[in-house]
Amino acid sequence: MRDALRSLPAPLLGALGRIGRGLRIHPLTIAVVFGGWEDPPAAAEAYGTANALVWTFMPLLERLLNIPDPDIRLDVDFTASRTTVEGEIGVSARIGTLLLAGLCAGIPALRWLRRAARRRRESGKTEKGKNAEKERAAEKEIGVEKGTEPEDKSEKKPEKKVS
Repeated sequence: MRDALRSLPAPLLGALGRIGRGLRIHPLTIAVVFGGWEDPPAAAEAYGTANALVWTFMPLLERLLNIPDPDIRLDVDFTASRTTVEGEIGVSARIGTLLLAGLCAGIPALRWLRRAARRRRESGKTEKGKNAEKERAAEKEIGVEKGTEPEDKSEKKPEKKVS
């Protein structure tokens, strides 16, 4: 999973860059009210962090995507016990844009899946090899060779037939 987090963001961002202006996000209306009844300093800190994130990344998103009229509101209510989030987001895209997005993001994702499957297979082979070695060592310890039954050295008493 960590490998996916390292290898997939660059192709996904590249795909977003190629198709970005073909996506239209309208309306984009989000209202977040941070509740601060139980812990006012934590609510104020969350509010500040959210503002920093939103207003750092919104100009980048507006450059990449077609967002005609974003309406994002962040607020703190020290009398509310819970944080509330309300909003409306609409996304529209052309069919060609969606096909291009699928190709740009899908091909790197398939490459990653192939590498992951190959690694899983190779680790499975090494695990099987280790297990086989352990089994052989255990058989040698007992004195059993493959394909032969262990001899029962205890004496068998002849069975009497009852007529």
